[in-house]
Amino acid sequence: MDFYDHARRLQPADAHVYFEIGRAFSLSQRSPEALENFRHAIALKPDYWEAHYALGGELALHDKVAEAAGEFEQAIRLQPDFAPAYLNLGVALLKTGHPNEAARQFEETLRLDPTNQFAQAYLNQVRAGGGNHQP
Repeated sequence: MDFYDHARRLQPADAHVYFEIGRAFSLSQRSPEALENFRHAIALKPDYWEAHYALGGELALHDKVAEAAGEFEQAIRLQPDFAPAYLNLGVALLKTGHPNEAARQFEETLRLDPTNQFAQAYLNQVRAGGGNHQP
């Protein structure tokens, strides 16, 4: 973390520095610090799709699913060809009781990544009338 602290002092307005610090905290399972740094990266650079995606993932880990869905939506708006964002948005929608909207996200994931087994399993679950359970 000394390296990141040094980078932050040298480049206090560089969103990428805060994104990388957030990732380091996330990997260290230090969620409050990860969330703070991802949010700071987005404040510095609102169109930073990777930070929106990472923030969504961190929020989802802590059952802040509706907020996570909003971040995945932002990532998709900014980077519409990134299949994992559609998959994670679909999971969030499924968990919040929106299976039809979730199915559309899984279909889009498969359009972008036809071999995505998770998207296919979730889509099969939704089509079979499955609820909020993981495949």
